[in-house]
Amino acid sequence: MIIGSLVCYEDIERRKQAEEQLRYSHKMEAVGQLSAGIAHDFNNILTIIGGHTGLLLGRAAEDSKEKRALDQIADASDRAAELTSKLLAFSRKQSVTVRPINLGRVVEDFAPVIRSALGETVAMRIEVGEGLPHAMADVGMIGQVLTNLAVNSRDAMPKGGEFVVRLSSRSVLADGEVPVGARPGNYLCLEAEDTGEGIAAEFRDRIFEPFFSTKAAGKGTGLGLASVFGIVQQHEGWVEVD
Repeated sequence: MIIGSLVCYEDIERRKQAEEQLRYSHKMEAVGQLSAGIAHDFNNILTIIGGHTGLLLGRAAEDSKEKRALDQIADASDRAAELTSKLLAFSRKQSVTVRPINLGRVVEDFAPVIRSALGETVAMRIEVGEGLPHAMADVGMIGQVLTNLAVNSRDAMPKGGEFVVRLSSRSVLADGEVPVGARPGNYLCLEAEDTGEGIAAEFRDRIFEPFFSTKAAGKGTGLGLASVFGIVQQHEGWVEVD
């Protein structure tokens, strides 16, 4: 005769999220290795193009058709070099010069550049917590991160809005929930927030992939957020998206 029953449940939602994050991390690592190989090979080709273009420019007469054509080649070569630089940033193959910096001051110093990138219809606000420690970082790379985030926010607010940069401290405890890519310790948290339309759920797992873009053809390279991802990881940090 059955007089009762015992049913046990285990909540595996957190474990499933951790497994999904780990799979995503492995995928991005593989894409990064592929991107690094492509970028290095492409850089070698661009070095030859740029070198020979420079030699020919030295021989071309001013205001000639040849010089104008060579100038266009040189400009295209420079733009291509910028793309390979972003690929190397994503794959974490750029050289990094870290030193103790006041991140709040760096954000303030870059504010004019960021405001210029945002345009006249987007307001900018900076919020910096008090008593924040210094960070070990490459100032130039932090500038790249801020500029790329600002450009993406601007494109998400075609009718205008607000872009907020927020700095705070954050602790990750060994006995707590440790985000994938993080290690226990004390961190500075840099948040970029805007009043745009947001990112559709079906795209969130791909926004950091090189050349992935939801923008119309010719409106972007799809390397802005990829370089942000790589630079943050190169600084032993991680990226969270809400």
